[in-house]
Amino acid sequence: MNGLESTHVANPVRVRAQEIVNILDRDLVVAGGVCLKAIVLDPQGEPTEVVFDPGMIARYEPVSGDYLVTQEDGYQYINPKAVFERKYRAIGDDAAEAPRDIFAAARRELRQHFLTRLIDRGDSGNLCKRADEFVEYVVTGKLPSRV
Repeated sequence: MNGLESTHVANPVRVRAQEIVNILDRDLVVAGGVCLKAIVLDPQGEPTEVVFDPGMIARYEPVSGDYLVTQEDGYQYINPKAVFERKYRAIGDDAAEAPRDIFAAARRELRQHFLTRLIDRGDSGNLCKRADEFVEYVVTGKLPSRV
């Protein structure tokens, strides 16, 4: 990891996401500075007018297609569309709710690859056991014990 020692990991965060569908006013002046007025879609798809205060748009000015994101604790921020779509998935999205154990999936794929290689080489003795030992070795670094 670029020589950096990791000290924290982000927990999965549940959020309410509202797509920004239209920017109404980029130069709205209110007490506190220049704000931005936009239309977002609420969770039911109804348009709602919002005003982004100067602090919210200080680092990034949203465009149509971006998202207003509200965490469960009330913290709000703007995510560019590409960032949002890479980081989040809809709750209840059946395709995304598939088994999430990436290691189990990787093990199955590695095992299948190894079995295919053994079969292609005509090496058929104890295929499954040897494939399982190979996967365990790759994952743990421990050689199988021979009895």
